[in-house]
Amino acid sequence: MKRVLVTQRCDFDASRGEWRDSLDKRWADLLQAANVFPVLVPNNLSYVSHVLATETFDGLLLTGGASLADHGGPPSDRDAVELHLLEASIRSATPVLGVCRGMQVIQHYYNHSLGKMEGHAGATWALTEVYSSELWAPFRQIEHLRFYHELGCLHSHLPLLSAAITSDKVVVALQHVDKPVFGIMWHPEREVESRSVQIEFLQKIFHAQT
Repeated sequence: MKRVLVTQRCDFDASRGEWRDSLDKRWADLLQAANVFPVLVPNNLSYVSHVLATETFDGLLLTGGASLADHGGPPSDRDAVELHLLEASIRSATPVLGVCRGMQVIQHYYNHSLGKMEGHAGATWALTEVYSSELWAPFRQIEHLRFYHELGCLHSHLPLLSAAITSDKVVVALQHVDKPVFGIMWHPEREVESRSVQIEFLQKIFHAQT
């Protein structure tokens, strides 16, 4: 079983005065089905730096939940933690998958312009212009996927390539031109009808590298 670092959302509970890290429980079921052992990452940069210096991992999963502070999201330690993890993974050629916000973290790291995309939050869209590679081809058979994002890009530039777009030309999947870095804007943990495709996708990223 592959050990993969999994980031968490960071929310403030005003009623208790607590900052809380959390993750949708559906991720545990999906990752287990893909033979991936999730190592949950607290939003604490000092802790994360120590862990990276003392242990090795097989991958990084950047999960969803709110926007980066630079793009209108609430200030939190999460931005620094995820960008640090992403940079370390790129240097070591460790596989990375960014989901929704996680894909935006990748786009932000590579200086892509993120803007408000109308009609995507809570809506279903069909994918168009999907890569025909072994990794992406199964998504050609899915009629539609649900999206939850407000921000997005209409273009990718090197070293990122657009792997899928919607009919309104929003980039909803990407991959690095020569590193195992991938991004998707849908939430695989929430996609029940295409669960088998989502599991296979995770397996290909974290078990069999390109």
